[in-house]
Amino acid sequence: MAQKNTCTWQHTAAAAGLLVIIAACLVSAGCMGSTGAESGGESLAGSAWTLLSYAAGNGTAVPVLQGTAITANFTEDGRVTGSAGCNGYGGNYVFDGDRLAITSIASTLMACTEPPGIMDQEARYLDLLGSVAAFQLEGDRLVLLDANGTPVLTYERAAAPETTLEGPTWELLSYSCNASMVPVISGTTVTATFGNGSVGGSAGCNSYGGAYTVDGSALTVGEIFRTEMYCLEPAGVMEQEDRYLDLLGRVAGCQIEGGQLTLVDAGGNATLFFEGAA
Repeated sequence: MAQKNTCTWQHTAAAAGLLVIIAACLVSAGCMGSTGAESGGESLAGSAWTLLSYAAGNGTAVPVLQGTAITANFTEDGRVTGSAGCNGYGGNYVFDGDRLAITSIASTLMACTEPPGIMDQEARYLDLLGSVAAFQLEGDRLVLLDANGTPVLTYERAAAPETTLEGPTWELLSYSCNASMVPVISGTTVTATFGNGSVGGSAGCNSYGGAYTVDGSALTVGEIFRTEMYCLEPAGVMEQEDRYLDLLGRVAGCQIEGGQLTLVDAGGNATLFFEGAA
């Protein structure tokens, strides 16, 4: 069915900005996300690390036991969480310049027997974490120091998790209309979740679903069904829904970069632009 001209009520300025973002996303190919560590910075907030070694009682650096993984994730809201090798742990952190304090550390209470020494390693790690007074951050290496300036914990930056088509819930940011990309209407949420050969979600008013096939960067979506509600608010929501489902049914490829998904038509033109939803 021919599509009506339903997009004149959208903001073209916002669309132009989103088009620039989409152009950057098209650099990558395939439905697999890029991996790799973030570039170094002097702020711990938002970074994730894997422990390489810790200080023994005599001050020597001891590598982490083979077969164990100890991690530290510094969130934007002042929390540090991770695995101590057997148990999960969490605490609070504050930093000022190169000064760092980690407080209120708590962990779960499991007991692990393999590999030998894992619980001693965990106890030592959590004790050292509570003694931290400063940090040194250089690229992909993080060193935590005690009050005497002695290195006690050494980490490497954790690789960013790989983003794939299947698994995340994708939230639509913009879609193609009248040869330009327009943002979704404020107050509406359009989503897509791919898995086990089925795609579904909210089209803004109605729920929808259908089958899909993916082969590398090639993606096709079969016949789409939807529920039969009719929404009056916000204005234009039904026209947006019709346009979205029409474009989804004509998808021919997908590209993922930096947690963002772009679907393209048979001509390679970007038609739907999503971001992974929390």
